[in-house]
Amino acid sequence: MSYFRSRRPDLFGDTVRRRVAATAEQIEQVSTLAPLNAQTWIKAEDPLIVDLRGSFAYSAAHIEGSINIPDQLFADLLQGGVPFPRQRPILLACPVGEQSAKYAAVLAGLGHPDARSLDGGIVAWRDAGAELVRD
Repeated sequence: MSYFRSRRPDLFGDTVRRRVAATAEQIEQVSTLAPLNAQTWIKAEDPLIVDLRGSFAYSAAHIEGSINIPDQLFADLLQGGVPFPRQRPILLACPVGEQSAKYAAVLAGLGHPDARSLDGGIVAWRDAGAELVRD
């Protein structure tokens, strides 16, 4: 339903919302971290880790200490600006790093000084042998 609500809000009596987007150039400029570098950065900086996957994938395996905000909900949150403190760095993770890079670019465009993307996403994290928590 959220797919239709976001693309055809008029069907639900909602007003049309501006879409949160980043250009290809902005996405290319995003700071990405390979899994091993991300592990070191997490220990040193204690970033807020946001997992953009669905709740089922998140409960199956996720990075310890991460919070789950599915992609569509995250896009809705960004409609109102940066939903997190700007003083704390943010690491975004998705399945393969595509969505997380896009949203890191959007956060940077909204003025967040340190939003990064997990290069290769949770798949690369797992493949690097990094620890995942299973619920």
